[in-house]
Parts: sequence; C-alpha cells; structure tokens
Amino acid sequence: MVTADSRIQWARVVGRMVTKHPDRTPLTRTTRGRKANVRFAKPTAYELDGGDRPPTKKLKVRVEPRAVRFAVPMQEGSK
Repeated sequence: MVTADSRIQWARVVGRMVTKHPDRTPLTRTTRGRKANVRFAKPTAYELDGGDRPPTKKLKVRVEPRAVRFAVPMQEGSK
C-alpha cells in the first residue's frame, strides 16, 4: 500500500521501487502472503490491473505465490 500524496512523495516511492527497496520508505509497507483482508477507516478507491475501482471499506484478495507484490502503510506509532 502506498500513502504518497504529493509528486515528491510519489517520486520517492517510485525511486525505491526501481531500486527494488520499496520497504525503505515510510510511505509504503510490504509483506508476503497468499491472502489479504484489508479494512479501511473510510471508503477508499483502489486500482486493480491499472483500472480504477469504486471506493470500499473492505478488500479481500487471494493471489498465487509470487504473482503479486502488495505494499500497505504502517500504522501510526509502529516501526
């Protein structure tokens, strides 16, 4: 999950992704797994295969091993 808001923040995220180190910025969080259940505090739009999807408060995802890389924001106060 990426929490970048500005062009500068997006540039930082893209720079880290190009160097294959997206986990080295506080604007992303990465993990591994076959399933992901995501809950948002408010309805949030997301993209899937480059297409915009309508805002939702819950997202349930299942993937094949090594097929997709997810990144999610860190919770406030955690490192």
